Amino acid sequence: MTEKTFAARAGYLRQQVRFDGCRHRYTSGDQRMLSVTQVIKIAAKFGIVGDPFPEAVINREVVQQARERGQRVHRVTAEIDSETTSSKRPESADDGYIEAWLNVAKQFSALLPNGWLLIEEPLGCPTLGYAGTPDRLSLSPTGRLVVVDLKTGNGGRPPRSWRIQTAAYAALFGDRPALDSMRYGVLLRADGTFVLEQAAGAGSCADLTVWRRCLDKARAAMSRQERGIPIDQQVESATMADSAIAY
Repeated sequence: MTEKTFAARAGYLRQQVRFDGCRHRYTSGDQRMLSVTQVIKIAAKFGIVGDPFPEAVINREVVQQARERGQRVHRVTAEIDSETTSSKRPESADDGYIEAWLNVAKQFSALLPNGWLLIEEPLGCPTLGYAGTPDRLSLSPTGRLVVVDLKTGNGGRPPRSWRIQTAAYAALFGDRPALDSMRYGVLLRADGTFVLEQAAGAGSCADLTVWRRCLDKARAAMSRQERGIPIDQQVESATMADSAIAY
């Protein structure tokens, strides 16, 4: 993919969607669009993918704190990468995560001579039926799409949901660019260290297949919910059906 082709497609995808940050809602015209994270959340209820925030077993307050921390870190790192603020800032509890990203960015600067082409830009495609906000997008020197997803925490590796998220974002640019894409998940830690994982090659095909399953399930579940059947009730029915088959 050339930079010109990337810019044209990205421009189209930006024009197709409006994002309400307060309600985390994407719309195209009068139509509400499924978000990538919403699709993954619904698919997780049906067991297609793991839930990045299993609220049934994790304290809800802890989950909310993690979300708020992630939002702060995303905002500050985006400002730094967009050069709208200095990396030298007043001390805060998030400094370790910011330092970790600055260390990651040094590695990517060697890979991406043109830097980041899109930073936290809402993108959507009515034809595909979903929208999302990739953390970072760029092109490699050979024209491969580069997609990066940031996570914060102190675990040993990024939550596996990054693979499906980045596959979904890559698919907005077409099947061929998605299959050829270089996708990364980054876990930023409070002590300034990080874990960087990459998915490519055969993994891209598998991740795209899972994403499409997730999207199909989310569409079906939302359609049934509009007809008066709540998603949790659908999950309960599916679980009972699976148990009957197993018995």
